[in-house]
Amino acid sequence: MKDSKHEFDETFETLVKSETLEVLFDETFEALLQRVKIVGTDKTICGCSIRTTHGLPCACELAKLQIFGNVIPLDSIHVFWRKLSLENEFEDEESLSDYDFSEELEAMKADKVREVVFPHTTSILAPPEKQQSQRSARQPSHSSQYSAKQPFYTYFPTLIHPYIEEIIDVVADGNCGFRAIAALLGWTEESWPLVRTQLDKEIRLHQDLYANVFDDSVESVRNSLNISGLGAQGQDKWMCLPDLGYVIATRYNVILVSLSRNLNMTFFPLNKTPPSKECLLAIGFINGNHWVHVQFISVY
Repeated sequence: MKDSKHEFDETFETLVKSETLEVLFDETFEALLQRVKIVGTDKTICGCSIRTTHGLPCACELAKLQIFGNVIPLDSIHVFWRKLSLENEFEDEESLSDYDFSEELEAMKADKVREVVFPHTTSILAPPEKQQSQRSARQPSHSSQYSAKQPFYTYFPTLIHPYIEEIIDVVADGNCGFRAIAALLGWTEESWPLVRTQLDKEIRLHQDLYANVFDDSVESVRNSLNISGLGAQGQDKWMCLPDLGYVIATRYNVILVSLSRNLNMTFFPLNKTPPSKECLLAIGFINGNHWVHVQFISVY
């Protein structure tokens, strides 16, 4: 009979090693198991960042399951990972009732699924070495900008590195995610209050649509967007994915890519025709508590 640890490892591997994650599996699975061993059940050491930002069991939760020999319960996984379907018919007062998703669904089948989840698996190639040398000589315009060769670079999967041109930091005040989005939209990062307001309005106008995505937590997501002052914000006001990933992609009609050391996600608009690749925004989650914005190499 298999012991509980072996059963836990097999269950965890089954969860992580899906077809869409196999490119990063070898690198991330061993790292995650090692983190479970180091963290144990101590929430202070764990930080629970994966639970907070991505809705997946964090290291201390997995350690508890391993101790008691339990499998990972389905309800501990955010609905985003359990309901990857665009087949529901959404209706709103503007356009969804008459919209036909059939062409978009066909385009996303088969080999397109991998491109949706991992943009770096497309046919886009890294530029020649000469161009890389030119990029490394580029000087940042102000002190908060970082070359992709500097520390933030290490927070993202190795396979992504050839496609990163620059990683740009923003002020770390609890509004960093919204600052990064504002900068990527071509505004200054000080426009972060406008991003919060627009995302809240988007949810309010399409509550039925987002109720299917947020798993009946629309109100809590809206509460995280509403603030009482323009200063630093607590953790309950941070920008959290996957919930707000859908809203950002839909409100601004963009493809949003989220990068981190262990988990990468891509979001498309829910009620609009998917935009072109030129409308791709990329953000990165580092150190378990901070967002930056990422510039990919322009090879279109």
